[in-house]
Amino acid sequence: IPVTMEIASDLLDRQGPIYREDTAVFVSQSGETADSLSALEYALENGALCVGITNTVGSAIARNTHCGVHINAGAEIGVASTKAYTSQIVVMAMLALAIGGDTISNQARREAIIDGLFELPNKVREVLKLDQTMKDLAQELIAEQSLLVFGRGYNYATALEGALKVKEVALMHSEGILAGEMKHGPLALVDENLPTFVIATRDACFSKQQSVIQQLHGRRSRL
Repeated sequence: IPVTMEIASDLLDRQGPIYREDTAVFVSQSGETADSLSALEYALENGALCVGITNTVGSAIARNTHCGVHINAGAEIGVASTKAYTSQIVVMAMLALAIGGDTISNQARREAIIDGLFELPNKVREVLKLDQTMKDLAQELIAEQSLLVFGRGYNYATALEGALKVKEVALMHSEGILAGEMKHGPLALVDENLPTFVIATRDACFSKQQSVIQQLHGRRSRL
C-alpha cells in the first residue's frame, strides 16, 4: 500500500491532494496540536477516512476522526515526548501488520516483527542500564554548541527525533541528517571539534553506515 508522510503545516501550505479513496492518519501526543487539527479539517472536507493515534482520551483529534487508537502511554510530564513517541511507533507497526494481512509470502517477516515487538520491554530495560554511561557522555558534551546525528533508512526518523530531543532538553543546536546526503553539505561542517552521532543498527543499511563512520573518522570527527 503506498504511504506518504506529511507534516501537517506543510500539507496545508501546499494544499496537498487528498481524495475520498484516501485514509489520513493523524498522530499527535496531545491530540490538540493546531496544525494537525487544521489538517484534519482539510482531510474531512475532502472526504478522506480519518484515523487518530493520540495519547489523550477525549482530545479534539480523538473526537473528530472517524476512528482511532489511544496509545495509553500515560501523561507526558516533560517537554520532550518520549514514551508517547515509542508507543506511537508500536501502534503504527501493529496497524501495518493488521492491514498487511497474514499471507504466506510475508509470514516470516510478519513473525519477525511480532517477535520484535514482544522483545521491546527487555530492550528498554537494557537501555536503562546505561544510565550512568549516558550521564558521563552528557558531561563530555555539556559545553558544546552543536552536534549532528546521522541516520539512514528507518533510522533517519530516529536521527530526527534524537536531534529534536537534544534541542528540547539540552537547548543545544542539533540536526538529524540523512546519512546518504552527508557529502552534500554536512560533511563540510565536520572537524575535530564537532560531535557527531551515527545510528548504525544491523539492518540493510549497516554497511553503508560503516562507510559513513569511516568518512567521519577521516575528518577526525568526535564520533
